[in-house]
Amino acid sequence: MIPQYQEPYTDEGIYGDFTYGSPGVSRGLMNAINVIQKNAFRYAGKLKILVIGAGSGYEIASFLSAGHKCVGMDLYIPDVPFMKEVCVQGDASDMPFRDKEFDLVFCTETFEHIPEHICYQILKETKRVGKNFYFTIATRGDGEYKMHINVHPAWWWLKTFEEHDLTIVHGEYAPLILVGYAGHGIIKLAYKDGVTIYGNCDIEGEAVSESV
Repeated sequence: MIPQYQEPYTDEGIYGDFTYGSPGVSRGLMNAINVIQKNAFRYAGKLKILVIGAGSGYEIASFLSAGHKCVGMDLYIPDVPFMKEVCVQGDASDMPFRDKEFDLVFCTETFEHIPEHICYQILKETKRVGKNFYFTIATRGDGEYKMHINVHPAWWWLKTFEEHDLTIVHGEYAPLILVGYAGHGIIKLAYKDGVTIYGNCDIEGEAVSESV
């Protein structure tokens, strides 16, 4: 049986618009590039990254282009050849991955679309399969669309991550993201709301930078 929150997912995206989440307007992509450019997780080599809520795959493409290994997971995989090669279709509350398989679990603009109790399970799985994590979550509704079904203030999300034994290095409400694009200078993304939370999954010797 398909969960109710899965029904809106199509090739045209959750809002029925294929441009939603595309380059230039994608918060997820801006955050992915920000992580790459600032070497946010103090890695000497390349990371193995899991993208939860892979969508149209722009974040995955960005990580792969930077030389990282990357796997995506989503309830729906669009009819794009490369996405079918690098994505696992399924519910991230029960992931088919080994313990601590990923250096980074990356999830942006997703949790607000998922029922609260399922988010709890995803956080448990994040701790199991990941070493570090990076999440962004909307903290207000999306107007007439009504696709934000799990809306909480930033402090609530910070408390929830801590309750699931995820060590928060940095949590920020309405963050300012600066990304440098070749030939275009610095592009600024100023959130009016939302929370960015990143940290580690309590693995000895693993640490994340506070410079993201």
